[in-house]
Amino acid sequence: MKIINGTDNGGKLEFIWVPRILTIMYIIVLVVISMNGQKIGGSFFEIIKEILFYSTKAVIVAFALGIFWNRPYKAGFLMFILTMGFTGYYKSYQDIFEFMILTVIPLILALIFFYTYIKKDREEYEAEKKSIEDKVKKYSDSKPYSKENIKLNAKQKAKLRAKEK
Repeated sequence: MKIINGTDNGGKLEFIWVPRILTIMYIIVLVVISMNGQKIGGSFFEIIKEILFYSTKAVIVAFALGIFWNRPYKAGFLMFILTMGFTGYYKSYQDIFEFMILTVIPLILALIFFYTYIKKDREEYEAEKKSIEDKVKKYSDSKPYSKENIKLNAKQKAKLRAKEK
């Protein structure tokens, strides 16, 4: 599977960036929508205060993404919580456009974060399983009936069984 820079990595890590990029795009959309038609004026600090006031939702999502950038499971959970918070606080269920922007999109982002976590966890498990199987095969080919090999195989097989549960 090809990724943005044209290299082929066997489809392993390219999906990990999708929820982060989509969340950044969502933040930009929130800022653009919140600033649409607002009259901002006054001193520099008043302008900053008004911009932050109008883009509170975007700031909250950006802060959450920054905190949980490397933890997709926690980012997905926090996006889910933000979805429920936005829906309740802003009463987005009353207008279909607000519902789509404040409820559906963050919910989809949360599900993508969860999927990324599950996929990454599964790939790590498969890589560890293959590594253990290679070690077991290497030792069993060299001295199949030695005490050390039998103990190693038992430990490795027990570790594999524990991982599968």
